[in-house]
Amino acid sequence: MVCGNVQVSTQALQTLLENEVPISYVTAYGKFIGAFAAAPAKCVSLREAQFRTFDDPAVCLTLAKAAVKAKLTNQRALLMRSLREDESRGSDEPAARDLHNMIQGIDAATSLESLLGMEGQGAALYFAQFGRFLKSTQPFDF
Repeated sequence: MVCGNVQVSTQALQTLLENEVPISYVTAYGKFIGAFAAAPAKCVSLREAQFRTFDDPAVCLTLAKAAVKAKLTNQRALLMRSLREDESRGSDEPAARDLHNMIQGIDAATSLESLLGMEGQGAALYFAQFGRFLKSTQPFDF
């Protein structure tokens, strides 16, 4: 994501596209301008192998656990960094502690449905504090 008046070199764009990393451009206010994406791969046998692999529920659950764990870990880090006050630690925040406990329980999830529930609970914890991230004199309820 490239926000605002930022320049990216041709070499950087080429490297990102070679590694299949799409690039989106937005204004400083977040309005979508456009995107670059690598040309789609034409390796049909690779795509077939991916579909066969992800047809296995155990593989899907393992991948989903990794994605949810990464998402909640990043949300917790942002929460702790944003809500740190003076001498207090962000990890002392109840929402950060609850997210930590939830992250610890991800590996025990036995179904995609339970994992989706955990992801939803984590999002609720995170976004309940989101208004506190904003440095404004006006109250903001997210």
